[in-house]
Amino acid sequence: METKSRFLLSHSELENYISAVAAPIFNYNGSIIAGISIAGLDVNYQKEMLPSLVEKVRVRHTRFHKSLDTLNK
Repeated sequence: METKSRFLLSHSELENYISAVAAPIFNYNGSIIAGISIAGLDVNYQKEMLPSLVEKVRVRHTRFHKSLDTLNK
């Protein structure tokens, strides 16, 4: 498991041959209230594929935070 820039990369941690990219969702006071992730076969999560996978999680993470901000107004 690796953590970089508030993202988590997991390789075969819960299931053999499965990897995941995840990010926490924080509320207004900085507490983690949820998480967002994508998972799949290790073969699809090799080092050269990680930037695009992290970007997919980052985009959805940002959209979710914007939705939360709208609800909190």
